[in-house]
Amino acid sequence: MKVCFVTKGSFYDFWETRLDMVGKSKIIVFGANGLGLVSYESELSSETEYFQDVARLSKTLGGVVVLGCDTDTYGAFRKSAIVADSGKLLGVSDAVCVSLCSEYTGGVNFTVYNTSVGKIGVLIGSDLYSVDAIKTLSLADADVVFCIFDKVDNFVTEVVIRAYSYLFGIPIALVGDGLVTVSSVDGGVAFSSTKQVATFDVNTDKVYGEVLLKKRGLSRYKR
Repeated sequence: MKVCFVTKGSFYDFWETRLDMVGKSKIIVFGANGLGLVSYESELSSETEYFQDVARLSKTLGGVVVLGCDTDTYGAFRKSAIVADSGKLLGVSDAVCVSLCSEYTGGVNFTVYNTSVGKIGVLIGSDLYSVDAIKTLSLADADVVFCIFDKVDNFVTEVVIRAYSYLFGIPIALVGDGLVTVSSVDGGVAFSSTKQVATFDVNTDKVYGEVLLKKRGLSRYKR
């Protein structure tokens, strides 16, 4: 799965001046600051066309666009990511795990998008630190998880994605401000870059193993 990661700059600047850097990639993933604030009220009244523009870029690409942004749902602000495929808007994922003292409101679910290039799981921000989030996306058979992040300011995030990839057998791409890191299912770092635009072929081959589970406590069955 060849992916183009855009870690800095605006969505429109990339579309107008850097689209040739995509190469043969069929997925473009932007960080959290690619679009700014999107108002659902303005979108529904056609004052703005951000969602349509993301869909248009995906049509131009002939593939998938994942774009981080903030959304305003009539006064409820969320950290979100727009997902479009081949000219069609597939949906908007919202950060689910939000601090009680945050100005942002949490979403309600984790989503795996069935796209033309594979099954894509999307997480936003602090969702990354929820083991249940990664487990849910893995059990839903996602081929890869893209985590849209703001500023990555310590090594903890890299350690987390490497551990999750090893435990749940799924590659995770952390796309932040000026950084992309992709973890592999063996717990290593498959790719890392601080470039504004970087491409990488993510290995999405699934690896399965037999696991024997033993449960503590007395058996419910008597001989």
